[in-house]
Order: sequence, then C-alpha cells, then structure tokens
Amino acid sequence: LRAAAEQKGEALKVIATGSTCGYLIENGFDCVKVEEMTGFPEILDGRVKTLHPRVFAGVLSRNSEKDRATLKEHGISEIDVVIVNLYPFEEKMKLDLTLEQLIEFIDIGGPSLLRAGSKNYDRVAVLSSPSQYEDFARAY
Repeated sequence: LRAAAEQKGEALKVIATGSTCGYLIENGFDCVKVEEMTGFPEILDGRVKTLHPRVFAGVLSRNSEKDRATLKEHGISEIDVVIVNLYPFEEKMKLDLTLEQLIEFIDIGGPSLLRAGSKNYDRVAVLSSPSQYEDFARAY
C-alpha cells in the first residue's frame, strides 16, 4: 500500500491499535496509535480501543459537503480503508480455556468497523483478511 500511495504522490496514514501499531513501526511503517487520533486511551484491558466517534465518524462520513463540514468542525479525518483481522475465536475454542478466557476473544470493535466500512462501501475499502492485501494494493 505504501508503494502504491507513493507512486500516486499521496500520503498513507496508518492508524492502528497499540500492539499492531508497534508491529508496523518495527517493520518500517509510519503508524499512529488510535489513542493518539482519538485523544482517549485504550481502556478496560484493551476491550475499548476503536469504539470512538473520531474513528467511526471518519469511516461513516458520506461523500457530501455536509459530512465533510461536520468532520472539519470536529477535527476528524476521513478514513478511506478499513483493515481488520478478527480475533481467531474459532481457533481459541479448540484450546483448553475457561469461559472467562474465551470471552476475551469475542471481537467487538473489529466487526463494528467492518460493518461501518461496508455501510459506506462507495467511499471506503474494507479488507477482512491478509489474503486480500495484495489484490487491493495492485488495484489501489
């Protein structure tokens, strides 16, 4: 994606949750932690990270002057691509985990972001699997 953006002379701004952002930085990407974007830390042991109006308004804003004015008024940027790798819940079910441990692998923010991006399909690209990355980067 970075190479495709550079070829078009565009800046690629990556926003990610803490551990993902750390991984991306370690692998040479510029990345902004979602908490820097929202001004709100991850809370409840990471249960609440992306569920924030700055994130969802950026994804759900329509291609209209009214929505762009609202974003500008609140200092929110549009988000054009949503990339979510859901927690591997089915794999975790095969492990010897307690119910309390297993429940922590029920993803809330990821499916919400996928749905928000899909609702805004005419402006937002939605990727839900690493197998989609290469094709998307070529099309981008």
